[in-house]
Amino acid sequence: MIDANRAKWPICLPQPTTPRVIRSQTVRILNAKSVVPDGAVFVPEGAIRKLSLTADSTFKRLRRSGMTGSAARGEESFACQSTPSVQLPRTPGFQFVSTFWEDKKPVHSMLEDAYRQNRMSTAAAVRHLHSLHVKAPICGLVWSNESVRAHVDWCVSKGQEPPVRAMSTFVHS
Repeated sequence: MIDANRAKWPICLPQPTTPRVIRSQTVRILNAKSVVPDGAVFVPEGAIRKLSLTADSTFKRLRRSGMTGSAARGEESFACQSTPSVQLPRTPGFQFVSTFWEDKKPVHSMLEDAYRQNRMSTAAAVRHLHSLHVKAPICGLVWSNESVRAHVDWCVSKGQEPPVRAMSTFVHS
């Protein structure tokens, strides 16, 4: 079983769903396919084993279903869509993340950059959960200059129709 705490684990970023005019300085960020947070806490495989590994598991039923495009290969396959990770698990199945963190050393005074990178990870994770109809928040933590900045992110949509919005709020102590 893979440890639930993972350092420098690449996370897939959702690609823009609607074509629109994008400023040239924004293109660099939107072209990113993945982000590598300093740390991530995944739900342990053993805690969700029944969702993926049993013969009649939800994962296996969805994978066989015509609704998930079981004939699709590569990035379009259901196995790729069932995890926020760039690296697929050895045994195909669901993977879920609960928390991401960034740790910036004192020489880096880029708290906003760390927060933006952390938000990219959490937004990707809440969109992943939303695509599977899982309503759960994701926590983000950023350490910098002996302080911690925490936020909680979640997805909202009007009914079942796009656009899906990733919402965020700071956690105040």
